[in-house]
Amino acid sequence: MNFPYFFVMVLGAIAIVTAVSAIYFQLYKRHVNRAVKEGKRTAHTMVSPFYVLLITAILVLIATTIISYFVGYKTAYDRMENAASSQDDGGESWGQQTFYAEITEISGTLEDGNTITVKGLSVNDINYRGKFSFSVFGETSLEWHNTPLDFSELEAGDMISVTYRGEIQETSPAVINEVLRIQLLDDNK
Repeated sequence: MNFPYFFVMVLGAIAIVTAVSAIYFQLYKRHVNRAVKEGKRTAHTMVSPFYVLLITAILVLIATTIISYFVGYKTAYDRMENAASSQDDGGESWGQQTFYAEITEISGTLEDGNTITVKGLSVNDINYRGKFSFSVFGETSLEWHNTPLDFSELEAGDMISVTYRGEIQETSPAVINEVLRIQLLDDNK
């Protein structure tokens, strides 16, 4: 968990306003008392403590806002850098894409090697509406309504969502190398 810099800044700003106001109020009292003792009836040459408090509060608010901006900017930049470095470390969610497709052909079995050919649905982005081909391995998660699914239960014509990571080889059909999850979208198996 990160250190709460914002709360420290707010407490510091309150302390500064309080200290400046208290010091100025003491000086103002001393000045007024001296003027009363000397019997001067002229206008005070010092500004009222209310105005000093107001001006100090505004200046501290502006300074706190500027500091908060830079602290927030640095925090966001650090998070972005950490996310970029997690991609290099093999972070799970970085770079994953999902699209919807209809199975057009299944060849082979899970044990003997297989290839599934799909055609992207029209609800997808235009880049995912063509034909794709990929292999399913033991690490690939097969699901139907959050329950495990057997590879043999997939058939041509099934609507699926394909979650993958990495690049797509631009061949015909396009080849996806690292499929992470296939979810059957049909209501009935």
